[in-house]
Amino acid sequence: MLLFKNTLILLIGAWIFSALPSFWGASFQILDAEARIHLHIPTDDITASIGGLKTDISFDPAHPDHFTMTAEVKVATLATGNAIRDIRYTSRKFLSRKKYPVIHFKSEKIQPVANGYLVTGLLKIKDTEKPMVLDLTYGNGVIQGVSSINLLDFGIPISEIRRENKLDVYLYLPVANPEE
Repeated sequence: MLLFKNTLILLIGAWIFSALPSFWGASFQILDAEARIHLHIPTDDITASIGGLKTDISFDPAHPDHFTMTAEVKVATLATGNAIRDIRYTSRKFLSRKKYPVIHFKSEKIQPVANGYLVTGLLKIKDTEKPMVLDLTYGNGVIQGVSSINLLDFGIPISEIRRENKLDVYLYLPVANPEE
């Protein structure tokens, strides 16, 4: 009888534990292959894209404090439309694609704002981790976002003048089976 009670309690506990994600959050499956990440260095009007995206997002608007997001992109996929510039930017002096093949992002908190959410996290480029804030919106099955960083903060000197190292980041992340 004691074995039956313990088994029943264990099964009920497992059921409750497995049900928690549906109450606390929904996992968004980003269609990584369809996602687009565009980059822009305004002072030189250089545009680029980067791919090889892998994401993991768990989010429930009713419980934003349970939000988690991790993402990575492959440095070797950087494309500016100029092969020589691509080789230069992924070389040892800049992104060092062989030593640091991926760029990582991990969320730390989310804050609702008028038109969406501000996601604060840590961006890791090479051996350097710095805070990054993503301004995200969600609609029509797509998460869109914008942010800016300064490449000098990550040891990537596009220019000796700090303001000329600003990089704008634009995200377009389609979601599989959106529930709207």
